[in-house]
Amino acid sequence: MALVQSHPGVALLMMQTLSQRLRNSAAMVQERAIRNVNEEIALETTLGDRITDAFVGVFSNMRFMAFSVVLCVVWLLVNSGLLPFVHIFDPWPFALLAVVLALEMMFISLFILIKQNRQAANDQVRNDIEYDVNVRAEEGVRSLAKQVDTLQQLILEHLTTLDTFTKAQQIRDSRPAADKVRE
Repeated sequence: MALVQSHPGVALLMMQTLSQRLRNSAAMVQERAIRNVNEEIALETTLGDRITDAFVGVFSNMRFMAFSVVLCVVWLLVNSGLLPFVHIFDPWPFALLAVVLALEMMFISLFILIKQNRQAANDQVRNDIEYDVNVRAEEGVRSLAKQVDTLQQLILEHLTTLDTFTKAQQIRDSRPAADKVRE
């Protein structure tokens, strides 16, 4: 404290040194840990994954739902005999419609399950990268803490030396003039 009070510039130098070390540690962590999750996932995407994404994109929107509803209504109108000028190709109980809808549901379910499995794998990649970043950040923080402790120890040693020097000088200054002349 005596050093900082007598030389305020030392405190600024200490803060500057600590800030620079913190910036260096942060840069090292970023340099080592930066991996773009989207790039990692894109590297693992296969043709089957892209096809699945396309089908899920088609099946999981309101246009597909509207198309399915319209198709079912038209199918029922055509095959119920309400339109006299149209030939019935799937009479009551609409077995062909049931098969078509069951196949549609089966394929949609499969594509959604495949997409969910891939999403779980992507989440695992994200979690691994996040864990890696956290470990490296922790290493950087520990390294910085060690550096701060070392700097603190050095400052304490310098302050002790300065205090001893100051006390010796005070003792020398308080001696009688005759003793000073002999020196």
